[in-house]
Amino acid sequence: MNEHKKPKISTLLYFVRPYPKFIAGMFLLIVASAVFEGANIAVLFGLLGTVLDPAVVSADGNFILSFFSGLIQAIPIQNKIVAISLFMIAITIVKSLLVFARQIFTYHAGYTIWYDVQKKIFEKYMNADYQYFLDHKQGEMIFRAYSAPSVMGGVLQYAGEALALTAQLVMVGIVLVSISPEVSGIVFLFGGVFYFLTNFIAKKVSYNLGRKRTEACEEQNNLLVEFISGIKQIKVFMSEKRWFAEYVLAMKSYFRPALKDRVWHEIPLNAVEIFAIVMLCGLIIVFKRIQGDAFLGQLSLLGTFAYAFYRFMPSLKKIGSLRIGILGNLPIVEALYSVARVKMKTIPDGDVCMGKFNEAIEFRDINFSYPGRTKTLENINFRVKRGEVTAFVGSSGSGKTTIMNLLLRVFAPSDGKILIDGRDIKDLKLESWLKNVGYVSQETFIFNASIEDNIVFGRGYDEKRVVEVCKLANAHEFIETFPEGYKTRVGERGLKLSGGQRQRLAIARAIYSSPQVLIMDEATSALDNVSEAKVREAIKKVSYDHTVILVAHRLSTVVHADQIMVLDQGRIVEKGTHEMLKTGSDIYSELYRGEKVSG
Repeated sequence: MNEHKKPKISTLLYFVRPYPKFIAGMFLLIVASAVFEGANIAVLFGLLGTVLDPAVVSADGNFILSFFSGLIQAIPIQNKIVAISLFMIAITIVKSLLVFARQIFTYHAGYTIWYDVQKKIFEKYMNADYQYFLDHKQGEMIFRAYSAPSVMGGVLQYAGEALALTAQLVMVGIVLVSISPEVSGIVFLFGGVFYFLTNFIAKKVSYNLGRKRTEACEEQNNLLVEFISGIKQIKVFMSEKRWFAEYVLAMKSYFRPALKDRVWHEIPLNAVEIFAIVMLCGLIIVFKRIQGDAFLGQLSLLGTFAYAFYRFMPSLKKIGSLRIGILGNLPIVEALYSVARVKMKTIPDGDVCMGKFNEAIEFRDINFSYPGRTKTLENINFRVKRGEVTAFVGSSGSGKTTIMNLLLRVFAPSDGKILIDGRDIKDLKLESWLKNVGYVSQETFIFNASIEDNIVFGRGYDEKRVVEVCKLANAHEFIETFPEGYKTRVGERGLKLSGGQRQRLAIARAIYSSPQVLIMDEATSALDNVSEAKVREAIKKVSYDHTVILVAHRLSTVVHADQIMVLDQGRIVEKGTHEMLKTGSDIYSELYRGEKVSG
């Protein structure tokens, strides 16, 4: 990791640029509130001068004072002090309303951009290739989709506030220069020292500490996801201490730089008040020594500058604080920027809408390799006719599941073609193909909702169809034993159900939308014999009017298949029916002898 990476404010501009209306509105409100803030100081100077020494506030040659003097004279009130006071009250009211409007506008813009960015990041994840999820940690993705957008929304609000306060200080500075360039020069010198101090802390300290905090947050998320996902094994193997130690280490990696950042954060905030008071008292002493008895004539000038100090010392503190906060959180925005810019989808979608599956699926000269690995599949050729049951068997790592993933278009082949009814799968709209497919995997995804919600899975709800597919999947009987039936909530990851029950729900889900093709990837491998028999019976029932493609370790699941493909080291080495292969092949017959097959 580069400890002194240069911060890139352009990453923040990337998220703001699509909102020109927000930018224009913010600019107008910032300028308007800044102008009225400067007007407040100018009118105050006129009021003090009128009360103490009118000669000091002569508007001759001073455009700003002349402008406000003309406005005050237009007020139909003879008493000048009353007229200036009323004018100052009006300016203050308008300024406060503008500041309030600008703050509300900033919050609205920040929350809107936060909402839009979070939605777009989730949408990008939703459309990403499966390979992207294999290459990235879950905790990191959760942090960047959930936590990072909220931080970015806060940074945008910080930035808007910092710009507004800076604009106000600039406008007040212009007014103060018009009143006394010499005194203003001393003020600007003080402001310059403070700027360089906060700039050093923001760029050299807070930014790099912020990067460490960001990495620590992502690591904490990763550990939490892994801990929750593996809680059963962690408890069984009594390895809680290891996970606790890892999590505490990640927490320390966050809190140590966070504490350092807060210490550095407070240095300019406390220093600014000391500098300001020293400078103001120094000015009074200098004026007294230079002016002597005429010192009282300068009270209006000193009073105006004193008010400006009193009014804007908190603003100066806040600008420094906001700048440090922005740079400290910028690494999180940069992490979000990297997600927004990265190409997550590399498998292009086709443009041909397919109707129902009618003829056959064909793999023709297919080769495939995972990134950074040797060839996983080599010269794969087979044909599955409509209505057939085709099974794939072989040892672990032989490429069975990879074939299913290619058929589901989770991955794209390195070479060769996958033909669906004679059309290359890459030319088909993925959605139109997947509408024809039902899928059951070994690790069934069950979420914390009702049984019927898990079956419908976001598709149109049809109560009659739910019951019908559950009967086909041999699930209706056990569902009816629950007090709430199909409304029963199944717990996180379906932990309230047995493995066999989860698999039968998965089969019901797969056939709910009446697919033409059923893909079952080792749907019984993790089950006991009783559960496996029930699931096998369910598979047999749903196979009558579907094209079924099976991956299985247990040959009992595939004995009735129309054709069986035997894979070894990424190649199809044997083909045939169960009866043909059990005596006429090497690998399959060896598998057969090692397993008692019923059927």
